[in-house]
Amino acid sequence: MLRLVALLGCWLLIIWASQAQVPAALPLRCLTVPAPGAYAPLRQALAGVRVVMLGEQTHQDGATFEAKIHLVRYLHDSLGFTTLAFEGDMYALDKARREMAAGRPVRPVLLRSVYEGIWSGTADFDSLAAYLDTHRRLQLAGFDCQLSGEYTQEQLLPELRRFVAQDTRRRWTAADFYPGQELLAELSKGGGAPRHPADTMRLARWLAQCRASVAYVAARQPAQAGRARFWQQWLRSSGAYWRGEMREARGQREPVQNLRDRLMADNLLYLGRQPEHPKIIVWAASYHLANHHSRIDLDDSVTARYIRREVLADSEDVQKVNAHTLMGGAVPMGELVKRQLGSASYALGFVAGGGTYGRLEEPKGLRPVPAPVAGSIEQAFGQLGCAAGFVDLRQAPAGATFYASPLGYVPLRAPWAEVFDGFYYTQVMRPTSSMAPVAVAAPAALGRKLLGQVRDAKTGEGIGFASVGLPGTSLGTVSSADGKFALFVPAGQRADSVRVSCLGYASARVPVRGAALAVQLAPQPHLLATVLVTAPPQPEVIVQRAHERILTNYPQQANSMQLYTRSRNWRNDSLRTTRETAMDFYDQEGYRRGSWEHAEKQRFLQLREQRQSGPEPPEPPLYWLLWSHDPVLTERNPLEPGPSRQYRFTLNGQTEYDGHLVYEVGFVCERPSVYTTPYGYPASESYQGTVYITTDTYAVVKYEAFTGRAPYAIDKSKALRRLGLAAPTVRRVTIHDVYQYEQLRGTYYLRYARHDATQVYTDAATNARQQTQRDCIELLATSFTQDKPLVLQTTGLHVDPHVPYHPEFWDSYQVLVPATVQDK
Repeated sequence: MLRLVALLGCWLLIIWASQAQVPAALPLRCLTVPAPGAYAPLRQALAGVRVVMLGEQTHQDGATFEAKIHLVRYLHDSLGFTTLAFEGDMYALDKARREMAAGRPVRPVLLRSVYEGIWSGTADFDSLAAYLDTHRRLQLAGFDCQLSGEYTQEQLLPELRRFVAQDTRRRWTAADFYPGQELLAELSKGGGAPRHPADTMRLARWLAQCRASVAYVAARQPAQAGRARFWQQWLRSSGAYWRGEMREARGQREPVQNLRDRLMADNLLYLGRQPEHPKIIVWAASYHLANHHSRIDLDDSVTARYIRREVLADSEDVQKVNAHTLMGGAVPMGELVKRQLGSASYALGFVAGGGTYGRLEEPKGLRPVPAPVAGSIEQAFGQLGCAAGFVDLRQAPAGATFYASPLGYVPLRAPWAEVFDGFYYTQVMRPTSSMAPVAVAAPAALGRKLLGQVRDAKTGEGIGFASVGLPGTSLGTVSSADGKFALFVPAGQRADSVRVSCLGYASARVPVRGAALAVQLAPQPHLLATVLVTAPPQPEVIVQRAHERILTNYPQQANSMQLYTRSRNWRNDSLRTTRETAMDFYDQEGYRRGSWEHAEKQRFLQLREQRQSGPEPPEPPLYWLLWSHDPVLTERNPLEPGPSRQYRFTLNGQTEYDGHLVYEVGFVCERPSVYTTPYGYPASESYQGTVYITTDTYAVVKYEAFTGRAPYAIDKSKALRRLGLAAPTVRRVTIHDVYQYEQLRGTYYLRYARHDATQVYTDAATNARQQTQRDCIELLATSFTQDKPLVLQTTGLHVDPHVPYHPEFWDSYQVLVPATVQDK
């Protein structure tokens, strides 16, 4: 019996080996990149091809990026390819093409159009930017239905409105484009959610009206036909993607990414029909470029073992996550393109023999490339000793089946000639790395600290978050929750007095005598709207005027700041981690409303010092999280005309701030969504607060908002273990945001911001509280200048938090004083 079993085992092994090993007739070629003639095998394989699709196993493959850039150069220089089309925002990359044609510098154009931090903004991508800068005949394009570019957020709707305004049959107004703002918000901030039927009908009507106007312009102005074709395609693609998101919100989910792949294929085929794009290079993930995912053996035991070992860390999910759930039912873009173009398209997958992938700046996320499995294409290339290699699978024996890992490093068994047209092999993979700012030496500054406390003149209680500064300068701070402050005065700076202001109190100018200052502020009467002598404007009008005055009240030119940030984390009321950062900040454009919606991390930054206490590893400063919700800089809040229609406003009265009378306007969002509130999905259930606006200049001097987010059920054991919980739980999140602005010579700027988020975990069965987590992030602008701003050249996209620590630096830098009472 044992002998029979052994014979059966040998027979099965022979059968497996004959089916899984790479056929000897497979035309493997080593490439001597970048030597002249290295790509001769590709030239032959690409004869008659109009669309070459270059994949990547993940978006964190530095060696693959390098190989693809070499291929882009070869395809353009030697084979005459005219267009580089990214798996990226369709409008943003079309705008980038036109910006490059106008002679704009390429690097900032790419940052505003190509996925930041994935491709643009990485050191690996920088050589492509340099090449494009000197080869501007290679045009850019995008075919993704997802909205990810800064150009889209800022310029798409204004440009579309100008185009449809040529339709003389109707008069398009700003209000007509509010549904367009809603569409962009929903497609760029997290997808669909159940919507009010009236909103759905209004958005569908807007899409139809835009298409009708575009068609009208195209029919009567032949010179506009090209732009009309683009707008019709964008409207069709975006509308279909939005409708798909709505279906998914109702539980009608398509397999994997089929909707997106279908729309990307349609957009790419549209590009191929345009005369300006005769030969296209596609840059995308290999998953989207594959043909016939159905030919991959999703039940293979080697694949299953790899997924179980490498992909899953949670035993309860082993039965739920497998090759079928990852790829089953997929109809990728490549398959749809192949149906239309046939042999005129060529999909090149990428594989690697070893090394590491991930982001160099995120050591925890670095992963080794798995060792090649027996009978794999990687093993075959490794046996040849190739540093780089290529195989034209169109020349492979019919039905040849073997292992390869072109889709996320998962070893898969398939007749690969039916999935890809060729493979590019790299012997050693390496991670991507960012173009991170270098921390500068931070010498201790000379000067002195003025200590003090701000109290209510009537009650004697400390006044929190009062503004304390030197008159006539931007040097200042805010008091802690119990009124204490420490103001650093640089050497040579005159400091005869300090000016202290707080909403609801008369401002005070206090002479400096000695090291400690005792400041008392007199409370001012809060005048209710019903007792004001002069009838004020309606609250909706006050908010509208505040929006209209943003361009005159806030800086519209280059400026720089010195910033201090403090991030604290509590668990069950116990402070665990405190992280403080000092940095220089440069804004080359000023307060462009909406400019922070998608490009908050692209601002120019120089990290000076960072210190931390607590068990968590160092992290980059989260300064951008505060500004990305700043109501003056962003558009998804009650100050914006479109979302404001979904708010109820109340004039609570008047009070005083820094010598100015201010209106106190309360607001409540009646339809919270990703469009009307600052936070994406899971959607806000409630959003309300107060905005304080000066009565003379209509400047926002303070904005305070409270957000309640939809409950989120957590039942996966892995997530529960990470939280230290045993039973299924429900997470409820509340957020308290505060923004305070100050004036310097007629210009307002952000002095202080605070983002305070509390997560409460309750037992799903009993509703008993299990755990509370709180994260509070604060930002203080310690100085501000427009006259001679500090010009910086590098962005804060991936700031390296591992900077030198000098204890003496913090003795002379402006910081927030810790409160002796619990912050509210």
